[in-house]
Amino acid sequence: MNIGIVTTWFPAGGGYVSKAYRHVLAQDHQVFIYARGGKRYKGNSNWDDPQVTWASPHYKTTGIWSWHFRRWIRRNNIQIILFNEQRHWYPLLVARKMGVVIGGYVDYYTQNTVSAFRVYDFLICNTQRHLSVFSWHPQCFYIPWGTDIHTFKPCETKINRPVTFLLNAGWELQWERDRRGTSLALEAFQTLQGECKLLVYSQASWKQMLQKWRDLLSCDRRIEVKTGTFDPFPYTEADVYVYPSRSDGIGLTLPEAISSGLAAIIPDSPPMNEFVVKNETGLCVEVEKYLARTDGYYWAENICSLQQLTDAMRFYIDHPDVLEQHKQSARKFAERNLCWIQNSTVLNQTFENVQRLDVPETSVAQLTQLDCQRRQTSVLRKAGVFAYSLFNN
Repeated sequence: MNIGIVTTWFPAGGGYVSKAYRHVLAQDHQVFIYARGGKRYKGNSNWDDPQVTWASPHYKTTGIWSWHFRRWIRRNNIQIILFNEQRHWYPLLVARKMGVVIGGYVDYYTQNTVSAFRVYDFLICNTQRHLSVFSWHPQCFYIPWGTDIHTFKPCETKINRPVTFLLNAGWELQWERDRRGTSLALEAFQTLQGECKLLVYSQASWKQMLQKWRDLLSCDRRIEVKTGTFDPFPYTEADVYVYPSRSDGIGLTLPEAISSGLAAIIPDSPPMNEFVVKNETGLCVEVEKYLARTDGYYWAENICSLQQLTDAMRFYIDHPDVLEQHKQSARKFAERNLCWIQNSTVLNQTFENVQRLDVPETSVAQLTQLDCQRRQTSVLRKAGVFAYSLFNN
């Protein structure tokens, strides 16, 4: 069977998820990537090969030019497509009209778009939180997320070092919100006493980071900053993964860190707490408040308690014996629950058995309306940016 995956295709969350799916599906089928949106890694040996088609640039983040998309489907005789976080809906209707079975990898959705997911023939949820929203769909499948536990594994030799915390800030830049809670973790670390260290990894350069980060990073010699893309990521340089994430679809780095034998400090909120056993593989910090996301995402952002986050970090400094126990338990938990090869054993069979569903005309009309609303919102946003620049220059 010829399977297509429509996705961002570079070293970040969506790209890594699609790579994981491709790796499993390619064992039994031909898998073709339609790389749209985001950064282009054409010519990069890790991301470019004959099965990858780079979409023509589009003014929408997940927008696709229909003529190019249709040609890709015909040229590769695509029979089934998995859309990874497709926020613009028209390509789904294009594929359906061509007789292709379409599936959705569930990650981004709003109150207004949940019912529109009926246009998909099938859905795949990697967390219990997503499943709780889409269990009504006639072909909704729960495939627990995992990671490569053979790549992400603890060091074989014990390293003598002060308790070392790790932050992975990812691609977040100056104009983005602090989704991973990096500022909160930096503030907590500033108050810690005793022998400890903090490693901060960022795929954004120093100049691109939030100004607040740069201020906090510059005033403590115990903090070491490393920029760039690291593949595989060197989690074993640390003991504790600090991840006060405000919002996540999955949060790929958390299972990777746990598999690498790190204890984790997270908000006591899903999906983060789906991967951590409280007081056994890590510490869960109480959520202080919830805030609606500005982009209308279905789930509110959680802001964890700064005091409890600080206390959790201090606990591991004061109790190295407990830290060691949690690290060992984290690895054992990963071996039992977070092996992607094991969790995805049903994936090929799922793709082979899904049926094309009849879609109500009301769902098609809803998609058309949603895309019109997005276009109107985009025009208004651009007009606002233009007006702002006009009156402030």
